[in-house]
Amino acid sequence: MLQWHYAWFKVAWTTLSEKAFQQFFEDIMVRSDPTFCPVAPAGPQGDRKSDGYQTSNHTNYQVYAPETPLTTAPTCKKIREDFEGAKTQWPSMKRWIFVWSTPRRGLPPDAVKLIATLNSQHAGIEILQWGEEALWQIVRELPEADRNDLLRPYPGSVAATGADVAADVASLLNSVASLGASAASEDLTLTAPREKLDRNDLTAVTERIVQGALGLVPTVRRLADEHPDPEFAPRVAAALKALYIQKRQDIDDSDALFFSLVETVGATSSASDERFWAAAAIVTRAFEICDVFEP
Repeated sequence: MLQWHYAWFKVAWTTLSEKAFQQFFEDIMVRSDPTFCPVAPAGPQGDRKSDGYQTSNHTNYQVYAPETPLTTAPTCKKIREDFEGAKTQWPSMKRWIFVWSTPRRGLPPDAVKLIATLNSQHAGIEILQWGEEALWQIVRELPEADRNDLLRPYPGSVAATGADVAADVASLLNSVASLGASAASEDLTLTAPREKLDRNDLTAVTERIVQGALGLVPTVRRLADEHPDPEFAPRVAAALKALYIQKRQDIDDSDALFFSLVETVGATSSASDERFWAAAAIVTRAFEICDVFEP
């Protein structure tokens, strides 16, 4: 179950930005420490250079998650201005933590150097940065029920979903086909899922979903191939391939990439088990015919 939650955590860490990522961070922290208090802007002073304060250890948090990859000048400016502001606004502060997220991993080197410099200049305040691994260490220690609420619970057995999945598959296929990608013209090659899982470094958590969804792949194939529009199935394939190419620019973890595709196809966090398996089956079909991931 931890591996399942880790894959979805990586999806969130990679894809959420700005207010959505800040809300994700707050949701993590309030579950981890009841003394953590989110800070909301109020009045002319705004948030007083704080995105959250932890009274148990006098820690002030600043969150930075722009939509684009972190670059040197804006990141360093953010660190310097927010730390100096927090130092003035929160005189009891003993720790200042810069929480960051980026579509591409890593802080700019000058930002890392700046944090080290600020640390050496302020002996009474511990100055840290939290990226993906630091935040995951907090999430992994949460009770399973909290991780389910924060990320998502493991779906029920595909066998228990019944015939209703076909309606979800049809609905999601129509949504994917409407994304506007040009129909694919190349021949598609069927590949054994086991071999492809290994070649793409997909772990057991993805393998279980692929194996579970394989039973629904014939439904996906039938609904796509029997659609009255002869270009329907090629449009679905082209749209999924375009989504894959777009996402792999920012997501370098294969499990997270697979689940991000499933989420985009239709398995949002509030989706039913039937809808999850329908989306997983559509992505698995594309996976099986070498339309996404390396063949």
